[in-house]
Amino acid sequence: MAPPSSFFAIGIVSILLVLTKARATVPIFVFGDSLADNGNNNNLNVPLIDKSNFPYNGIDFPGRIATGRFSNGFNSIDFIAKHLGFSIGPPSYASITKPNQMLRGVNFASAGSGIQDYTGPGTINMATQIKNFENVTQVLQQTLGQNQAERKIASSLFVIITANNDMFEYFYATGAANSTTNEQFINNLVDRFIKHLTSLYNSGARKFYIAGTAQVGCVPFLTSRNPAGTCIDIMNQLSMQYNTLATLRIRQLSSQLPEMTYSYSDVYRISSDIRENPTKYGEESTQMLLNLNMDLSSYV
Repeated sequence: MAPPSSFFAIGIVSILLVLTKARATVPIFVFGDSLADNGNNNNLNVPLIDKSNFPYNGIDFPGRIATGRFSNGFNSIDFIAKHLGFSIGPPSYASITKPNQMLRGVNFASAGSGIQDYTGPGTINMATQIKNFENVTQVLQQTLGQNQAERKIASSLFVIITANNDMFEYFYATGAANSTTNEQFINNLVDRFIKHLTSLYNSGARKFYIAGTAQVGCVPFLTSRNPAGTCIDIMNQLSMQYNTLATLRIRQLSSQLPEMTYSYSDVYRISSDIRENPTKYGEESTQMLLNLNMDLSSYV
């Protein structure tokens, strides 16, 4: 297995900076796609590519169980949780049966989903993930009392990993050949993401770790369809445009919302470095490392 990659090292440092005032482990609430999902899609009627509760997923997980993580073992959220004092990431929303299971956080992520409601039909889109979180806040208020529940949520870490699937679907639908249309797509995508962040803030969230989009044009299922076998540059350009605009808009939002703190992780640069210098991360090839249908944590 490769040594821990900078994807996690930088991510963990960023998270710890967000939580510098925390005195103890804090709950983790997770939103996003397959890079974060730990079982919410298991019972959904979605394509097999959006599920992972079957071998050889989980082959290195305790008990060799395919839990619904897109990984041979633990996923990125588990590594974040371990660095913050937990033994494993928070439970999936779909698995919760008792209020006390919510006390250390909840994972709402759904593989194949995106920022826009129409991305990943049949999956749990971001808007629905946020509605599920709002349901959890109501249960926490009933369990802990409103004041204590609000304090717990305000001290919690909110991890968001999304937007890659929105770009894939846009590319498949349009070819991303028109620069004007591409700009409109990115503007709309970031607008929608800012609305999601604002909704979470209005529900009590204050501390955010947001993962930027990666080199989406270099994933194997795209390069394998390119006659030259190379990255699809227009996809990478979309990703860079998204990251640039999202960074600006989130910074503006945080200046308007009291007590909002965040870290935006430069996943594009990290994934580029992994692709260009695989041996630096203990790998001879990046054909699997950069497949965004699989978790980078599968290789650390």
